[in-house]
Amino acid sequence: MHEGINIEPFIIYLSQMSYKSIVFLINKNAGYGVPQELERLINQRFSQQNNSFKIEYAEFQGQIEKLAQAAVQQKVDTIVVAGGDGSVNGVFKEIKDTNISLGIIPLGSGNGLGRHLNIPFNIEKALDTVIKGKTKLIDTATINNNPFVSIAGVGFDALIAKLFRQTKVRGFWAYIKLVIKNYFSYQPEIYHIHHEDNNIEVKALIISFANSDQFGYNTSIAPQAIIDDGFLDVCILKKPPWYAVPFLGFQLMFNQIKHSPYYTTFKSNELTVESKENMIINIDGEHLSTTTKLAVRLAPKSLRVIIP
Repeated sequence: MHEGINIEPFIIYLSQMSYKSIVFLINKNAGYGVPQELERLINQRFSQQNNSFKIEYAEFQGQIEKLAQAAVQQKVDTIVVAGGDGSVNGVFKEIKDTNISLGIIPLGSGNGLGRHLNIPFNIEKALDTVIKGKTKLIDTATINNNPFVSIAGVGFDALIAKLFRQTKVRGFWAYIKLVIKNYFSYQPEIYHIHHEDNNIEVKALIISFANSDQFGYNTSIAPQAIIDDGFLDVCILKKPPWYAVPFLGFQLMFNQIKHSPYYTTFKSNELTVESKENMIINIDGEHLSTTTKLAVRLAPKSLRVIIP
């Protein structure tokens, strides 16, 4: 070491570079509930790190967004969401124009985004992922200016998202029960899709705008979707006859939907969809009533997420 050189400013600078402020936002109503050991494991692991952290709980609808707003105002480095796709969406809407990194502890029913990003479902491993802090810039999108990260769409899946939200029972089989109960009476709408120089008229069961590959539960509507390629996978599924439904379910569960004769897909970064009737839209597992026209736009590499 050279005499006469004061290295203290450099030590301070390096210390500040490695220092992180983290807020954990836990949805107390997520999926199957919050594991009792979650808070203890957070305290145990992050007390050993060079981090400033705190834990906040969201107990009612809309609260997680307000907690995220407060964290943004406090200029934290990282927000970790313990919840499902709806919770992730609620936080994302508040941090989309910031440099805050988003971490995920999958506690929801479907966890579509967490599955796509290979986030561990084991809590300790998910926390270790946050500690390592490896980040990736991913695309996001909007549908009528409503932001989404994973998947949005219109049609039957939006109806099921609405009904699933209203039921007190969670889990895969509760979701399947709703699908079976409503599938046969559901009447597909006629949609007009406009993208680039193409106009498509289609009578569809589902039209999905997929940034990630799935709805959740490993139900893959867009097996070839890449979350940072600058495009959405627009997936159109026509209503199959009753005898083809079991095989369609198999194809959705095993990444084989592209082989279905009832399925078509194309990539786009901007499009509109019109219908004669007001449409219910599915936005990251949450439903929203809207107008007869949808405008869908991609925002490339607009969110920094923590990945394994």
